[in-house]
Amino acid sequence: LLERFRGFRIQYGHPRRPPDSRRPSGGECGRKEYQLGNQQRQPEESDLELLLGFYWGFKELDKPRTLSFIKYGEKAGTIARSGDQYSVDPDGAGPATSFTFTDPNFNFKSLRMNAVFRWEWKPGSTLFLVWTQSRADSANAGTISPSRDIHALFGAPASNVFLVKTTYWFNR
Repeated sequence: LLERFRGFRIQYGHPRRPPDSRRPSGGECGRKEYQLGNQQRQPEESDLELLLGFYWGFKELDKPRTLSFIKYGEKAGTIARSGDQYSVDPDGAGPATSFTFTDPNFNFKSLRMNAVFRWEWKPGSTLFLVWTQSRADSANAGTISPSRDIHALFGAPASNVFLVKTTYWFNR
């Protein structure tokens, strides 16, 4: 089982600003990954993957071409959470338009299974039968519980692919 944590100072694109705003906004982001499978392959090709992402400290750039930020609810403005929605007034009583956005946290799970049957009926002539099943689920955003998430993953809809391949050696 491979476990990784990645943290970022700001992830742009969250929250969404109204069209009249010119300042990019975002939040600090952390991501935790659990991967199980053949470690010789790339991590993106793992057989079982649990991925958790969480955001905090929503803010916007104070001035262009700087790394100076205005954190909502601290230096200026207000931020409030109700269910899975955030409401932001970026400058409190000022002229900026208030906006809302959905909680950007996520919990993505995927499973890929492969079964291969290989039969060589004579030298150089082979039959392959391959079955691949893929499943994915994204319920329970912002929390991770391996037993709950794996159980939910096996209840998710599956995509099945069947492949038949044959080779034949023509001997002269």
